[in-house]
Parts: sequence; C-alpha cells; structure tokens
Amino acid sequence: MYMQISFNILFALLLTLILEVPFYFIFNKKSLVYLLTVYSMNIILNIAMNLLLVFAFKDYYVASLIIMEVLVFLIEGFIIFWFKNIRYKGFLISLGANAISLGIGLLFNYFRLFAIFPLGMLVILLSVFIVEFTFILIFLLKKSKKKEG
Repeated sequence: MYMQISFNILFALLLTLILEVPFYFIFNKKSLVYLLTVYSMNIILNIAMNLLLVFAFKDYYVASLIIMEVLVFLIEGFIIFWFKNIRYKGFLISLGANAISLGIGLLFNYFRLFAIFPLGMLVILLSVFIVEFTFILIFLLKKSKKKEG
C-alpha cells in the first residue's frame, strides 16, 4: 500500500514539475534563484498536498482537492509576487501553471495512465524532467555568462 502511495506521489510531483516549471519560466526567465524557488515551492507544496489528500482528507477527496489547489495557487502566487518586477503577474502565472497541472493531472487519472503503465510512465516522466531541467539550467547559465561578459 505505501509503495503504491509513494509511486502516486512521485508521479504527481514529476508531472507537476514538468508542467509548471516551464510555465513559470516562460513568463519570467529571471534567474537561477527564481528557478530554484519555483522548484522548491512546487516540491514542498505538491508533496504536502498529496500526503494530506491521501492520509487526512481521503473521505472528502474532491472538496479537499479544490480547496488545496486554491491554497497552492495563492501560496505560489504570493511567493512569486515577492520577486522584483513580477508583482501581481505572479498570481496570474500561478493560476495558469496550476490550472494546466491540475487539468492534465486529472486527465492522467481519468485514463488511469499511471495505473496501467506505471514503470513506463515513470521512465517517461523522469526522462522529460531531466531533459527539461537541463535545458532550463543551460539557458540560465548562458544568460548569466552574457551578463558577466
């Protein structure tokens, strides 16, 4: 049981990172600190939300999911709000990123893609995550070298 829960949380986390980080990045190619903040907040909030949904609110899943998604949107928007030159745009970015992530996550659950192809989905998600992270990191490193030079 705990192994299945662990896999589900890992799948949800990877899918969230793959979908949300580029969304945040596209609308604000700020810095490595910004990127690390986006990764950190998504990792912490996603794991916390999914653990609460599985263990604390499993009897009220749909209502809890809606409430927690709104809270995550507000928390992420508030965190991004504090970056210079982002301000209220941070809440719009957070709304878009979380809407896309939630929508695609619900589609994955509806078609039971994680349940039908667990190892295949894990390999695909990990591969996409590594490629995406590498491209974004290279972009930011090149951008920081241009600023120095």
